[in-house]
Amino acid sequence: MKSIITLLIIVQSICSSITLLGQDNKIDSLLNAYKKAKHDTTRCKIYLEIGDLFEYDNPDTAIYFYNKSLQLAVSKKLKKDEATSINSIGNVYIHHGIPDKALEYYLKSLIICKALGFKKELSNCYGNIGNAHYLQGNYPKAIEYYLKSLKIKEELGDKKGISSSYGNIGSVYGCQRNFDKAIEYFLKSLKIDQEIGNKKRNGYQLQ
Repeated sequence: MKSIITLLIIVQSICSSITLLGQDNKIDSLLNAYKKAKHDTTRCKIYLEIGDLFEYDNPDTAIYFYNKSLQLAVSKKLKKDEATSINSIGNVYIHHGIPDKALEYYLKSLIICKALGFKKELSNCYGNIGNAHYLQGNYPKAIEYYLKSLKIKEELGDKKGISSSYGNIGSVYGCQRNFDKAIEYFLKSLKIDQEIGNKKRNGYQLQ
């Protein structure tokens, strides 16, 4: 038994090392791409991609790179990149269970997207604000913002996004123990997923 446990620990260590090595290689590749980048928008995107690699396991490093993207976007007046960078910082806080802080960033991003008519980004902002309210237990506000996000996704014909919004709304109704409404929205989400061939999402698997 002892030898099996030891072997499992060794295997786990090797797997972790391989994962870290793969991540290091990806970071090196992105940093090289940054040096060769000719456009500031590309540089912002690279900073965001590096931040994404750390978002779950090393939030401070993720925020560092998201802030690098934000600083570059602000200095070069790249408003869409600015909004995306701010939103990304909010995502770090939401994923680490700090919805109040996440909401602060999502609302900043929302102001930019609303003012400049970035519809896709605006829809994402509304959805993220809904997520923050959901984690705070403010279910009426969560539904309000999920519906705002849904409306734009319908205008854009974003089927995958529509399905996601339906699923989010269904989850809120489930938390409110309004199971009839929850099932109604989950079935709407399921129907779209079947139409577009999205076999795995939100914990269920289509047959």
